[in-house]
Amino acid sequence: MKPINKAQWEIIILPGCIKITIPENMPSLNVWKNWHWAKQGRHKEQLTQDLRFLWHRIARPAPLEKARIGVVHYFPTSRRRDEDNYTPKFLGDALKGAGFIAEDNSEVLTWLKPIFRKDASAWRTEIFIYEEV
Repeated sequence: MKPINKAQWEIIILPGCIKITIPENMPSLNVWKNWHWAKQGRHKEQLTQDLRFLWHRIARPAPLEKARIGVVHYFPTSRRRDEDNYTPKFLGDALKGAGFIAEDNSEVLTWLKPIFRKDASAWRTEIFIYEEV
């Protein structure tokens, strides 16, 4: 029997930070590259739409011009993972498409080293967006 994931979509405004919880694990590059291009596109478009809904819930007037982004991946198991395999490329595209950030190039966006944790009852991806001035 497959366990039930108790994580939920959530957005919280913290001092100097926006925290987003996505109730799923982002696919690794090994998984992503084996998907058909249409499945890749559907996944990225659905993620963008879900994030856009959250962005409108907090009524932000404009995307952040410059940001630092950290990602914490919570998996149901504690097996070792290669951080290079969890590139934030499609997360950056989805955050830009949803309106959180104006651009996703390296001049205005800094990605922090990903963090991996175990949570067997609520696996999820948490994104922390820090506005840079």
